[in-house]
Amino acid sequence: MDSNPMPFVKIIIGLTIGLALLAYFKLPHLQGEEKQVAQTEEVRNSKPANRQAASASMSLASIKKALEYRAPLPGLTVYYTDRGFSPEHFEIKAGESINFVNQSSHAMQITFEVMESTYQGGAITQPSSEGSGKIWTITINDNGKYIFFNRNNREYTGTVVVR
Repeated sequence: MDSNPMPFVKIIIGLTIGLALLAYFKLPHLQGEEKQVAQTEEVRNSKPANRQAASASMSLASIKKALEYRAPLPGLTVYYTDRGFSPEHFEIKAGESINFVNQSSHAMQITFEVMESTYQGGAITQPSSEGSGKIWTITINDNGKYIFFNRNNREYTGTVVVR
């Protein structure tokens, strides 16, 4: 029986490099662009001995993000960040889902209020506040115009037109 560990080591190294490349080229949207620029500048301006350690740390973080990646959700995805909603204003078809992804450092509890609609009910509110990384999905079946906001921080709002 061959006890040479080299093939196993090569496989592990190949997987690590592959995940790092995947994270670098395919998933940059999972980290804030400013955070990436700041990290890059920090490494570039550091001493050579610190560069290797910082680069290794960033690679491990990128690999972790790649492993946490989920397949795209059906419908429209709206990201809630510390800067508000993205996109803020959009249009969907009646019956289409909207996925709110909390990428902020605060809790998110989305509320929809009717501006103009055939919908006769009151405000529609997410059942509970959710922390960072959580997703809430809603499907709106009634045509109209709605405003939405985070009940925990009403500074940011958005609108959706349902046709």
